[in-house]
Amino acid sequence: MNPLPSERSDSNTRKTILVIEVARTSAADQLRAADFTVLEAANSGEALVLLRAFPNIALVVTDLHSSGSMNGAAIAEWLNREMPHIKVLLAPGSDRSDAAPMVQLIARIRALLA
Repeated sequence: MNPLPSERSDSNTRKTILVIEVARTSAADQLRAADFTVLEAANSGEALVLLRAFPNIALVVTDLHSSGSMNGAAIAEWLNREMPHIKVLLAPGSDRSDAAPMVQLIARIRALLA
């Protein structure tokens, strides 16, 4: 897991996104460059720890077939039930290091968080 942001949460701060897998390092770097606060999880177990620790997470971006005890669809179902205020974006397990898909991903995230 990467270092965690502060718990500070006011309406003027950047939106916090939890990225689970999804070519994690590349996606996280691009989202930070787009001025989002980003938490990273290598699998669903790490994601659950972060979700419980940081209630200010606005969006979870995960691979549909993420690893760990839950896949992306199960994570989305759990969030819908346990933390319905958090939006979920399921991404295909494709390589997100290409510029065009990353631009599309960021545009989609901005629309979800608008």
